[in-house]
Amino acid sequence: MEHSNHYSKELLEKKLDYPNGVKFMKEFDRIHRGTTLKLCVYPDMVIQYPGSKEPGDYIFFSFNKRTKQLWQPAHTDICRFLYGLGSKSGSHCARLIKLLSHTYQFGTSKPFEDPDLKKLQYLLFWMTLQEEINYPQASGFKGILMPYCRYFEAVCCCNPDHGITLPEVLNRCNSGSIPALYPIPHAPIFYA
Repeated sequence: MEHSNHYSKELLEKKLDYPNGVKFMKEFDRIHRGTTLKLCVYPDMVIQYPGSKEPGDYIFFSFNKRTKQLWQPAHTDICRFLYGLGSKSGSHCARLIKLLSHTYQFGTSKPFEDPDLKKLQYLLFWMTLQEEINYPQASGFKGILMPYCRYFEAVCCCNPDHGITLPEVLNRCNSGSIPALYPIPHAPIFYA
């Protein structure tokens, strides 16, 4: 997959936490307003700027190796993907919960050494950063909390003791409302 845009090097594997990611994209919008760009943010991950909502918004795409095309994943797709990874073993679930907590707290500012976790960290960050741009917590919205809560619930579906099913979580993703949180013991800080 080729990315010929000269801005790609500026964004490729950029290390940002969420507040700095929002600032970066708003500044990017200020500089590049009126220009349509596709930018590589990580190998096989592209953002198309601008999006259709707030200044700094973008559309996230991932490269599908099977179809060899860019596709626009939804939060339900990420939930299914995390559930699939977590279903492999209990240790996978623990790693995924650690990844979610770490990425929620640090974004990509402290990347994982493991290449698979690092790629997933960048996927989660760029998939959710647009939520903080369009629905900022500082303005009373849920921002990145909504997708992170659903992602955590999807991982928890792998443990039948939690009594949560993946179809329930997927419905919660698409409900258009803010569902109450499940009483999950030892939940990450964002799930409170």
